[in-house]
Amino acid sequence: LNIYYYANQVYQYAHIKPVFTQTGGTFVVNKLNRFLRFKFYMANAATNSTENRFLNTPDVIIRDLRKKLDLKGVIVSCSNTIIKNNKDTSISIFIGHGAGDKKYGGSAHCLETYDYHFISGDKHLHKIKDVGIKIPEEKLIKIGYPRFDEYLNNNINKDEYLDYLGIRDKTRKNILYAPTWEWGDGTLKRFGKKFCREISREHNIIIRPHFQDRSHIVKLKIWAKLNGLKHVYFSNPAKIIKNNTMNDFAIS
Repeated sequence: LNIYYYANQVYQYAHIKPVFTQTGGTFVVNKLNRFLRFKFYMANAATNSTENRFLNTPDVIIRDLRKKLDLKGVIVSCSNTIIKNNKDTSISIFIGHGAGDKKYGGSAHCLETYDYHFISGDKHLHKIKDVGIKIPEEKLIKIGYPRFDEYLNNNINKDEYLDYLGIRDKTRKNILYAPTWEWGDGTLKRFGKKFCREISREHNIIIRPHFQDRSHIVKLKIWAKLNGLKHVYFSNPAKIIKNNTMNDFAIS
């Protein structure tokens, strides 16, 4: 069975990565620059080490989603977009790329075109109802939240990731600040510096902005250094292989 994973932006694949790790498959991007970005951020993420790929990334292909797709099998989408698949030879599944509170981007009616929806839970169902669409119950499949699987199964190496972030004092509590982007009423500009000053007095603060706000990382790094804040760290949301921040408390 062929399995394909599609997303408008590479960072959205973080939500599907735990599924890919279990099932394998091929990633689909819609533009050349997404292909190059995929190669950069997914380097050394191939699950089959015997296959020789450039930068050792999973298989990835380019398809124009404005046209009918020639893919046969299962197509799982992390983005709210219409998948023009052949219903006789393929199945389309919408999984999205998170369980936040903000509304779906794009037209909610695109969601009605999918054959099935992978649902994280009751909150997810309410989110669908809130946008005014009706999807038959038999098309809604509860699978939980894949990105929590490593936590629940205790498959996380916390020290390794703290080393990756460069945490100096591991005796401190780690506070994750992961605001959404401005379109979703994100608070990075309003509270970012305030949290850095106040939280870093006693704890490590790890800031992971939304992918669309990743350009602020460099500015905040420079600001923190100039102000002598030594316990402020940053998790790049684009590096989806290394984004499972280990935190004791989260602000979102």
